[in-house]
Amino acid sequence: AQAYDQAEHATTKAISAMEKAVGLDKSNARFLYELDTLYESGNTSPQKRFALFESNPSVATKRSDAMTQEAKVYLLLGRYDQASQLLKTHRFHNWEGYGDIHDVYMDAYLLRGEGEFKAGKYQAALNDYEASLEYPDNLEVGRPYHESRLPQVDYLMGLTYEKLGNTPKSRALYQQATADQWREERRERPEMRYYQGLAALKLGRAADANQIFDGLIAMGNKVLAPESDIDYFAKFGQRRSSRFRLADAHYLIGLGNLGKGETAKARVEF
Repeated sequence: AQAYDQAEHATTKAISAMEKAVGLDKSNARFLYELDTLYESGNTSPQKRFALFESNPSVATKRSDAMTQEAKVYLLLGRYDQASQLLKTHRFHNWEGYGDIHDVYMDAYLLRGEGEFKAGKYQAALNDYEASLEYPDNLEVGRPYHESRLPQVDYLMGLTYEKLGNTPKSRALYQQATADQWREERRERPEMRYYQGLAALKLGRAADANQIFDGLIAMGNKVLAPESDIDYFAKFGQRRSSRFRLADAHYLIGLGNLGKGETAKARVEF
């Protein structure tokens, strides 16, 4: 399966081979993990991915990386309660090489919070937004010196305090979101600039916001340019990295247009 995926770039063949492997050894958690990552790479539906874990309920618990994949599938299906429950009760081992577990944890709480916000449950939303910034011991991830997703959380909490009628707190959070300096070492999180732009709009700083949104569009277009080194990772058999970068480029352009109110253009990019 790995040979098909990396050497031949044949994801469909790789999936078929790994499905046979899982069928022959249903107790192998590594096979389960590998198959779902191939499903992810091949844009397999979340429903089919969920069925894989549902048919092997106890196998995924043997490996943290398999459990992380299962949590990601829950998020794609909007099963935020199940995702948060899994993330609270399972001990994840970083030595297995899956360090992005805290991102999945944050997504679970932020997405559930946004659902509560839309339903008018503002205090519940605020609780989940605050919880997203925690670093539970079972995740085995240390708190970083700087939380790279803080502008996103600050903005969402600002919206919530606004709905709760606490204007001073809301404004302070918007200001905190925009004050987070955009430094070279954090360019792996360009989408956080979108939330800084939205916060700037809330503060009446339209010119600053548009500069941020235009910057996101320019960033995405730079990756999509013909002279871009977008295929650099493919040289090392990591085709998914190249494809994900292309997807991220369109995502950034979409965010920039969305911030500027160009919803039709944003939809095309998304």
